[in-house]
Amino acid sequence: MARFIEETSSAKMIQDRAKGQGPETISVTPQAALNVTFDAAFFHSTVQPFLENHCYKCHGPKKQKGDQRFDKLIPDLANPEIALTFQDILDQLNLGEMPPEKRPRPPAADVKAVVAWITGMLARTRQAGSEHRHTVLRRLNRFEYRNTIRDLLKLDISSFDPTKSFPADEEEEGFDNIGSALVTSSYLMERYLQAAHESIEKAVFFGPRPPAENLVFTAKRLNGKYRYEYPPTTWIHNVNGKYVNLGDRRENSRVYPRRFKGAPRDGYYIIRVRAMAVNRENRYTPRLVGVDPSEPIKMEVLVASPDYGSIVYNNSSDRTVATFDLVDNEVEDYKVRTWLDKGFIPIIRYPNGPPSGRVSGRIARKYHKNVLDEDWKRGATGKDRKRKSQGPYLSDVYEGPMVRVYQIELQGPDTSVWPPPSHQSLFGKAQRMVSAANVFR
Repeated sequence: MARFIEETSSAKMIQDRAKGQGPETISVTPQAALNVTFDAAFFHSTVQPFLENHCYKCHGPKKQKGDQRFDKLIPDLANPEIALTFQDILDQLNLGEMPPEKRPRPPAADVKAVVAWITGMLARTRQAGSEHRHTVLRRLNRFEYRNTIRDLLKLDISSFDPTKSFPADEEEEGFDNIGSALVTSSYLMERYLQAAHESIEKAVFFGPRPPAENLVFTAKRLNGKYRYEYPPTTWIHNVNGKYVNLGDRRENSRVYPRRFKGAPRDGYYIIRVRAMAVNRENRYTPRLVGVDPSEPIKMEVLVASPDYGSIVYNNSSDRTVATFDLVDNEVEDYKVRTWLDKGFIPIIRYPNGPPSGRVSGRIARKYHKNVLDEDWKRGATGKDRKRKSQGPYLSDVYEGPMVRVYQIELQGPDTSVWPPPSHQSLFGKAQRMVSAANVFR
């Protein structure tokens, strides 16, 4: 899209002129110019010779500074690329930066004539383009549709996306809200109906107020391995069901309730995590561990739904709801109030931990050689692995930084306002189903 600007300025020009420095700028409107005709003839008789005498040396057939070439210019400003080139020429002349200081200065009258012609031609092109424009009725793009559903039905769309099955919006000049580009197809109409159905299903709650629940998941109900004999890819060590030590920042290093079907219904919940930071400062070399021991250990609380894929790994429903700096060696409760769609599960991560559980292998080779046998490095598994002794496991002696999780608690949903605002936006405070005739009366 070409830029049509009649008069230009820059921060540098303003500063120079304020100091009484720099060249005097020239800005001439068509009405103020003398003996200027806004046509191709004036270009060939005046503008083109001006460019040839003062610009072709740097922007001609032999050299094109800034990828600009003026010797092939034609007075067709309806072409956006040509108009943009003329706009650049106008900018430089108005700023007094071209021709360069070491080059002979053109007469002021010639500069004024060229500036006036370019300014007038750009103005005429802009005016001609506006006369042919007309208002285009357009549909909402995906972003606008989501926000409309949010505002109209008072729904929280943090995790709910009614447009997830919509085709991508077409863009024009980098914008996705241009009416001429936003087409409507039969497929999109089907998706509109589906989105409307899903949105109404989430908004309407007929019936009595449901009770709030308080679900507590101790370490026995959390995931994690009970021991590590060899350096793992992820460090999620469940210590005899007492707590879970989370020891790296890989995306699939996550602590979550096992065999939990998720939030029982949509609503606001309080997620409370009992945890502490351990071994932030340790005897290992920071280079081996891969973290800065001066930084506090952080705990990320996110939510995700298994409907979008396994929560063992990150999936498209992942949403971070809070990040806490943990207190060293002191058990604290950390809580956050957030919206959960039905089926979403709270998950804990260590976002600034070591890059991988395999870090423990490098540490073990230097600090705990007695726990590794010859088989571990070549990847022996199952019966092929033969421990030399019944000595300690790697997980018994590892002292790297970790997030220690004791329990995860989920309390809610909050039903202090009933029916919820989404229901009231459609039916008021009605507690029972009514006929369509009465609703729309």
